[in-house]
Amino acid sequence: MTSPVEQVVTIDGEAGQRAFSLAVAVDHKQVVELREAFGWDVVRVLAPIAAVLVLFACLQVWLGLRPLRTVNQQLNDVQTGRMRRMTRRFPKEIAPLVDSINKLLDRQENLVRKARDRAGALAHGLKTPLTILGNEVRRLEQRGMRDEAERLHEQLGAIRGHVDREVARARTSGASVGCGAYTAVDATVARLLRLLQHMPRGGDLVWETQVPPDLSVEMDPHDFGEVMGNLLDNARKWAKNNVAVRVDTMGEKARITIEDDGPGFKGMRPERGMTGRSDTTSSGLGLGIVEDILAEYETTLDIQGSGRCSVSFEIHVCPEMPVLADRAA
Repeated sequence: MTSPVEQVVTIDGEAGQRAFSLAVAVDHKQVVELREAFGWDVVRVLAPIAAVLVLFACLQVWLGLRPLRTVNQQLNDVQTGRMRRMTRRFPKEIAPLVDSINKLLDRQENLVRKARDRAGALAHGLKTPLTILGNEVRRLEQRGMRDEAERLHEQLGAIRGHVDREVARARTSGASVGCGAYTAVDATVARLLRLLQHMPRGGDLVWETQVPPDLSVEMDPHDFGEVMGNLLDNARKWAKNNVAVRVDTMGEKARITIEDDGPGFKGMRPERGMTGRSDTTSSGLGLGIVEDILAEYETTLDIQGSGRCSVSFEIHVCPEMPVLADRAA
């Protein structure tokens, strides 16, 4: 029971004034019950409305961000090589962003193409002057000026080495191209071996391959051909009887190993551009180019010189993706 409200009332009558005390009270339990019942009624009415509003808000956010999720998916497809450019239509709010990304990809591809063209032009432009200088060196040797000819020959070799290495680096696509490309390992190795077998000593060697079929690596075809071509050619020059090419898959990566029964690297890892097989300058130059290319893909060349000579490197694979290209320049 709540505290009563009391009021004194005076009434005039024949017998004089009479005072009456009036008191009003209510049961407090009934008030609490009514208040709680009203609260539950409000919750039952407003809770579904709030749930519907939250649901519609989430749906609005999901629908609004769906074009951005599509942009992210297509960017991943471009990076991994599934797509060359972002092609699907987008809302007008997102379309300028997609156009800018496609223009950036076009510009980067053009820069790489121009760099390769300039590198080829440089190599072609220096070929004739270097050939002429080489002929002059031979003339000096014929005239008996062997010391002078030998010094010039060393300098010409150094120039050729620097030019070849820088040209190879300029023509390297690397991982920064922005448009992923995958190369078929089996097809590329088989084609390179066919070429090497027509080179000196290539036909006399036994070439062994253990390459899983339909295996593709995340590497530009030109870069992969440059790496494998240099390593196989180096093995051809130094192998006694046989060269083995082996590919071992390890989850998302593959280790490509080239072994030969040549003299090896004297038990130590060569410095950049210098090897234990340093009496042939092209070996050091070729391995230097290989290391430069692999550095673009954030991997390194592992060289083992004890026993059989072994060179290997790891590269990402994509076993479920169709190959975009398997050529190698």
